[in-house]
Formats: sequence, structure tokens, C-alpha cells
Amino acid sequence: MEGRFRAVAGRARSATVRPLEPPARPAPDPRLFGHSSLRLARAIRLRLANDRAVGLHTTLVPLSIAEAIGFTEERLRRDERLSLYAELERADYRLSGAEEHLRARQLARPEAALLGVPQSTAAMSVLRLTRDESGRLLEAVRAVYLGDKYDYVISLKGKQAGRR
Repeated sequence: MEGRFRAVAGRARSATVRPLEPPARPAPDPRLFGHSSLRLARAIRLRLANDRAVGLHTTLVPLSIAEAIGFTEERLRRDERLSLYAELERADYRLSGAEEHLRARQLARPEAALLGVPQSTAAMSVLRLTRDESGRLLEAVRAVYLGDKYDYVISLKGKQAGRR
């Protein structure tokens, strides 16, 4: 599930993320996770390739999981390469997969300001929902990527031979 950013990084000399301060807006809605009272941790990170902004990620994780695996604001600031997926796997959370919803759109004013581009810039908006083997939602990511700086590749595989 980390391959999407590697596509950009593969053409870049360097690829990193930079934590950003959460914007002054309401807390994320926990109903996405099926619980109206669930407390969520939110990490907002700027995706960089060759020290240039290519995208923004807002990652939501149940607070109990984020604290258990050490996916904290302090740790994100110390280690710009910290991987949520690696930490989940290290703590024995078994990821079964993710579904992504993609949509082309223009940037909102705050996004354009953070990315250093005009608001009229085309972007790819992505909602990724990552689940464990039992189907429990472990992560929701709302990401936006600059349309001219990001190559989004999806591979589809056919059914196994002998099945119809």
C-alpha cells in the first residue's frame, strides 16, 4: 500500500513527508469508522519529491491504535520517513487491503497555499480506507495530489484460472 508514493519517488532524487500543524477546523467525523464517539488521531503531512510539494495527506487512525503503535505527532516530527503501515505490521495488525476512491478536481484555497500553486491547479483527490483481516477500518486517508506532478498507477489482475 506504500507503492503510490514510490511511483513519484522513483523519478525523484529524494522523497519525504513533512508534518504540518492541523488546520483550525472541526475535528474529523468518527462516523467514518462506524462509531460516533470514537476518538481519532489526525496527521497532516506534506508529500515532497526533490524538496517540492506534490501532495497533502490527512491520515485518520483510531486514537487507541495510534497511541499503541507510537504514531504520534512528536514521533512524526522526529522521523519524516515514519510509515504507519510498517508500525501497524510491527504491532501485529494484519492489513487485508484498502479501497480507494479517486476524483479529479481543482484545489481548495488552503490546499493551494500549502502546495505553493495557483488555486486553479488540477488535482487528484483520493480517499483511501484501509482495513484489517476482520474488516475493521484501521485508517482513512484523504489525500490530494498535484495533477501534473503525480502518476497514479493501478494494476488489475484477472481471476484465477478455471473460475468463471
